[in-house]
Amino acid sequence: MPIGGMRWWTSPSTAAAEAALRCDSRRWRGAPPPRPGFQRHHLLPVLLLRRPQMAAMFDCLRVEGFLLQRFDLNGLMLPASEGGALSSGHALHRGPHPGYSDVMVARVERIRAHFAAQASGDPIAARRTAVMRLRLLQDTARRALTDRHGAGFWLNRRDPMRIFADRPYLDDAIERLFGGGVSR
Repeated sequence: MPIGGMRWWTSPSTAAAEAALRCDSRRWRGAPPPRPGFQRHHLLPVLLLRRPQMAAMFDCLRVEGFLLQRFDLNGLMLPASEGGALSSGHALHRGPHPGYSDVMVARVERIRAHFAAQASGDPIAARRTAVMRLRLLQDTARRALTDRHGAGFWLNRRDPMRIFADRPYLDDAIERLFGGGVSR
C-alpha cells in the first residue's frame, strides 16, 4: 500500500530514481521522429536508473553533460523487421533484449565501482573518467549493432545478423577498448 505516494519498501532515493525513470525513459532528448519499421534503442539501458547506486552516479555525471536520455549519445534507430535488419546490416530490435542488457549493466557496474573509489579523492577527474569510459562503451555497442561485425552477436533470437549470439564477443571488444584499465 503506498504511503505518501511511495511504496513502503521503497526508499526516497529509489522513489526519486523510479520517478525519473518513469518520466525520462519515455522521452528522448533530441530524438529523430519515429520511422516506420524502426525502433529506438538505448545503448546503455535506462533500467540502470532503477538501481540507487547507478542513479547516484548518473546524477553526478549530469555536470559533465552525460544523460542516458540523450538520443545523440545513447540512442540508435534499429530495424524492427528481419528484412530491414538484412538490408541495413544492423541488429534487429524487437523490444526487450535481456542478454544485451545484462552485459551492459555488468560493464557499467565496473565503471560505477571505479568512479565510487575515485570520487572522494578527485571528483572532477572521477566524473570525467567515468564519462569517457561510458562513451567508449556506447561507441563499442553502436559499432557492434551497426557494422555487421562478422555476425558475432545478436539482440533478438530471430535477428538475421545474429549480433548478440555470443556475449563474450561484446565483453572482449569492450575489454580491448578499455585496455584492461577498468577495475574489476
